[in-house]
Amino acid sequence: MGKIAKYLKESWYWIVTLVIGILMIFIPNIAQILNWSIFNLEKLSEYHLITIVGVAFCIVAILMLVFHFLHLRNYCIIKVDGMKGKKLPNQKSYYPLDIAKQEFDCYSIFIDDEKSKQSIYEAYCEMKGMFKTNNEKCLYDKYLFYGYTYTPFLFMLGQMYSDNRKYYCFHMQQTNQSTKRVRLKRKSKDDNNLIDAYHENNKETLIIRVGTTVTINNMNILQFGETDVLDITSNKTGTEVIDSIDRLNDWCDIIVKKIRNIDFARYSKIILLLATSAEMVFLLGKRLSKNSDPNFYVYHYDVNAKNPYPWALASKMVNDYDKVVYLYKNDRNY
Repeated sequence: MGKIAKYLKESWYWIVTLVIGILMIFIPNIAQILNWSIFNLEKLSEYHLITIVGVAFCIVAILMLVFHFLHLRNYCIIKVDGMKGKKLPNQKSYYPLDIAKQEFDCYSIFIDDEKSKQSIYEAYCEMKGMFKTNNEKCLYDKYLFYGYTYTPFLFMLGQMYSDNRKYYCFHMQQTNQSTKRVRLKRKSKDDNNLIDAYHENNKETLIIRVGTTVTINNMNILQFGETDVLDITSNKTGTEVIDSIDRLNDWCDIIVKKIRNIDFARYSKIILLLATSAEMVFLLGKRLSKNSDPNFYVYHYDVNAKNPYPWALASKMVNDYDKVVYLYKNDRNY
């Protein structure tokens, strides 16, 4: 019964359209039965009848297209609202049909004290609780993601949303003057490809550096000591290089494939450093399975910290407190 109810809720527009269509197509017959003089069949020529039925068909076709378009816009919005000191602007959509069945204006991930492992742990638990609540309420399998927050939280949130859900992403465009939500294009016009390089030092730790916004240099990873490194970067970097849904999907597929080609049995630790857009981080979390892929330590970058990557979340730790990897202390206890 639950599946039937869900189907009816999702398909009501087809039922309404079908009923309206049948009524409009048979207007002349209904009019004769009800004795509506304006549709008196004896006074209407064959041309008029064909015109009425043709117009009815056109109206039905237009209604079906409109309802279908609206149905494509019926999604649950996943809005991730900033970090401490940052907040998404209140922005109404400028697309008339950009509507949603449900909007979860929910993932406001603020850490009271970023230099406290307990605060990071509590924020993660709060995010898990918000996901559970929203996931139980959501009636639809289509999602629209947008926003930004700490990289490890974006990755973990992506892992919470199963990969069989249909999704779409908006991009948060940031300039010196404003931050606004923009729709990703269907295709990118410029040529910009990913390149990769593997630096082997026969170490037990592997760092995977993904850089499309900026390139992560070697100075930033000195805190981890000598490691093996896999670099995946784009020819051109910048905040707007992932400007289309096709590029987002294609690059994500390439990155996941290159990561999965690694012989993980050689390594005791896999560190993931992501300098890319929020939607890419979220999508990588969706694609890299917490069940079949290895345990990734996803680090947060802090330009003001002594160690540029001062804390992380581990993707496969069973105990949530153990997920938090804390480096703000002078020691390198990671």
